Amino acid sequence: MLLRNARTRAGEIDLVALRKGTVYFVEVKARCPAGSAGSGEEALTPRKLARVARAAEQVLRSRGLADSPRAFLGAAVDLDLGIFEFGVDA
Repeated sequence: MLLRNARTRAGEIDLVALRKGTVYFVEVKARCPAGSAGSGEEALTPRKLARVARAAEQVLRSRGLADSPRAFLGAAVDLDLGIFEFGVDA
């Protein structure tokens, strides 16, 4: 794990990890679907993911990892049911 709650001018990234030369950027959304906020998966909007991508570029440059392979992951957590869904290249 490189960073948790990494803040940049472009936004925040929940988790940043490095494994076998690849930098992973993880956006986690936890929701109670019975509430009005919708599901965690619905919260991973194209706009949010674009913000994460911009923030990721800033993290890569600041860490000297601009040329590293990268992957973007989305994690949606349903707090009512205890379900965790994980998507690669969200």
